[in-house]
Amino acid sequence: MAITFSDLHTETGLKSLDEFLSGKSYISGDHLTKDDVKVYAAVRGTPGDQFPNASKWYSCVSSHLAKSMDLENVVHA
Repeated sequence: MAITFSDLHTETGLKSLDEFLSGKSYISGDHLTKDDVKVYAAVRGTPGDQFPNASKWYSCVSSHLAKSMDLENVVHA
């Protein structure tokens, strides 16, 4: 990843991510990569409406990750 993000649980960190994602769909390139997954894991929940780029990206990554999970094979306790 060419850029690193810190404090993604803070407003300042989310603002930095939001600004970086302006005009982009993903962190690196034009498709989901491990960089997106790493940053996604560091964000503590859906960014608020004040971060529209980060919120759109977060929803997109969430959707990709949900599709990649095989829920039929999950063992229910």
